[in-house]
Amino acid sequence: MKAILFDLDGTLLDTIEGISFAMNKAFSQKGLDTYSQDEYKIFVGSGLDKLIERAFKGSLTPELKEDFLRGFKKNYQQCWLEMSHIYPGINMLLDELKALDIKMAILSNKTHDFTLEMVAHFFPKKYFEIILGARPEVPKKPDITAVLEITKQMSLSANNFCYLGDTDVDMQTANKAGMYALGATWGFRSQEELLAHGAQQLIAYPTEILPLFRK
Repeated sequence: MKAILFDLDGTLLDTIEGISFAMNKAFSQKGLDTYSQDEYKIFVGSGLDKLIERAFKGSLTPELKEDFLRGFKKNYQQCWLEMSHIYPGINMLLDELKALDIKMAILSNKTHDFTLEMVAHFFPKKYFEIILGARPEVPKKPDITAVLEITKQMSLSANNFCYLGDTDVDMQTANKAGMYALGATWGFRSQEELLAHGAQQLIAYPTEILPLFRK
C-alpha cells in the first residue's frame, strides 16, 4: 500500500452535530418536523441533495429543495466551525503516515467548497495531495469518476490504495474502484452495514491502519 484515500464526514471529522443543527433549523423555519443526530447519521453520506430527500416528509418540488439547500448552506456556514471535531487518533495517524511517506487524499460527498474550507481549518499541516468534494459536473460516490481522477493525478493504481470510510457508500466506492476497503467503526454507520457493503477490514481506532503500510 502506497496511498490512502479518506472520506471526510464520519471518518476524519465528527460533523453530525453541525449537519443536524443546520438541517433542523432549515426545517423548523418552515414549521416542519426535526430529527435527532442519530437519525441524521442514516440520512447523510450521499450528498446534500440526498440528505434533504431522505429527511423531508411529503412532496419535494425542485423549488422547495433549492430553498432547503440555500437554508442549509447558510446555517451550516454559521455553525460548522464550532460543531465539528477531529476524531481521536486521527492527527496521530496522519503524522505517522506522513513520516512513512504515504500519499494521502480526501474524497467527500460534501460540497467541494465546504470540503476545502473545513480541511484547511482542521488540518493546516497540508497532509493531503488532493482534496475533492462534490462538484456539479462529477457524479457523487459511489460513482468512481472522482476516484479515478485522484489515482491518475497521484500516478498510482487503485490497488495501491486503502480507502477509509464509514458508510455503505464508501465501501461500495472502494470495491468498485479496486481499493482495499477499510470500515471506520467510530463513524456514522454500523459495523453490520460496513461488512454488508464490502468492508475488507473494520478499524476501531485510526492507528490500527498503520501495519498495512509498514509491511
